[in-house]
Amino acid sequence: MFKKTIAVTVLTAFMLLLVAACGGGAKEEATPKPAATKAPATTAETMMPAAGAVEVLLADKNNVYIFKPDTFTFKVGQKVSLVLKSEGQFHTFTANDLTTTEGKKVDAQVLAGATANLEFTPSKAGTYKLTCLPHEALGMVGTIKVE
Repeated sequence: MFKKTIAVTVLTAFMLLLVAACGGGAKEEATPKPAATKAPATTAETMMPAAGAVEVLLADKNNVYIFKPDTFTFKVGQKVSLVLKSEGQFHTFTANDLTTTEGKKVDAQVLAGATANLEFTPSKAGTYKLTCLPHEALGMVGTIKVE
C-alpha cells in the first residue's frame, strides 16, 4: 500500500511538472479526435461516448477545483458511461474503494484541456469517495452511491 501511494505521488508530481512546463499564457483548446483502440473498462479513453453518457466537467478555473456534478447514483450491475472534460489542468476521476465487475478500481486520468470517456460496471452497493488525486486537498471531491 505504501509503495503504491509513493508511486501515485511520484506520478502525480511528474504530471504536474509536465503540465506546468507545457502551460503558460492563454491557449486555444482543441477537441481530440476519437481513438480507434479499446482500453480496459476502467481506463479513460478518447473515443466516441456511449449513448446516454453522463458529462462530467473537471473544473479548475479561478482556483476552484470541483467535479460538476459531484454526486452520482448508480445501480449494481448497471453499465456506467461518463464523458470527463478537463477545463485546463490534468485531473483524475478516482474512487479507490469502488470495484467494478471486472475486479478493477475506478481510476481515470484526463489530460489538461482534454476529454476522455470512462465506462465501468459497479459490483457492490455502497457509498464511495470520489477524488481528483492532484486536487483533493483543494476540495475536488465527490460521492458515488451504488444501490
